[in-house]
Order: sequence, then C-alpha cells, then structure tokens
Amino acid sequence: MEIVGIFVILAFILIVIFLTPINPGGVRQSDSPPNPPTSPQQRIEELEAQAERLRASGRKIIAQRDEWKGRALSAEAKLTEAAIKGNNEHGNDGADRYAALKRYLAKQFHPDNAPGPGIEKIVRSEIFKEIWSEIDRLDHQS
Repeated sequence: MEIVGIFVILAFILIVIFLTPINPGGVRQSDSPPNPPTSPQQRIEELEAQAERLRASGRKIIAQRDEWKGRALSAEAKLTEAAIKGNNEHGNDGADRYAALKRYLAKQFHPDNAPGPGIEKIVRSEIFKEIWSEIDRLDHQS
C-alpha cells in the first residue's frame, strides 16, 4: 500500500515537471516574473507619476471638504435664523416651522440621500451627525 502511494506521488511529480513549459533561457515559465523587469529610472518615473496623481486627488478632496464645510456653515446659519424666527412667533406656528425645518435638514443632509458614492456620503454623514445632535439637544430642552 505504501509503495502504491509513493508511486502515485512520484508519477504526479514527474507529470508536473514534464508538463511545465521551459522558455529559451532554460528557466521554467512559472518561475519567471509576469512582467519584464524595468530599469530603476523607469520605476522612479512611475512612482513620481503615481505620487503626482495622489497629490492631485488630495487637492481635489480638500477642495470638496472646504465646499461642504461652507455648505454646512450656511445651513447652520439658516437653522439659527429659522430657530430665532420660530421663537418669536406666537402659538403653534413656531412648532410647525421647527418640525418642517427638521424634516428639511433630514432630507438635505442625510447620507442616504447623497447623489453619489464616496466622500460626499462621508461628509453628509458628518454634517448630519453634528446638526442632528444639536436638534436633539434643542428637543430635550423644551
């Protein structure tokens, strides 16, 4: 039984050895690198190009962050103005406006309503968390 097992293993090894193609340099193709080697200068140029692409992406992300920060500050100012206006109103009209503003903010800044994937959803999520925590604080005060 052991001899049969050894024979099967030996046969398998021989099949693998003989079926693996050999390139003209005498090295089995499975041992050679998938891409031809590049010169160090070419590799440096590739890395520099990649670094520049990453820098450009970083600048774009920072610009988007600043844009969203401006939008958040604008929305916060509108919210404060609406809250002040709502406090000056008489009767239940202020509560109705507060509820309408709350729905508007939820619709505008909730991450599920973001039109695209990526950084926009993350930024919306952060803005929503900040605004909503303040709304919750105001709800618990009254």
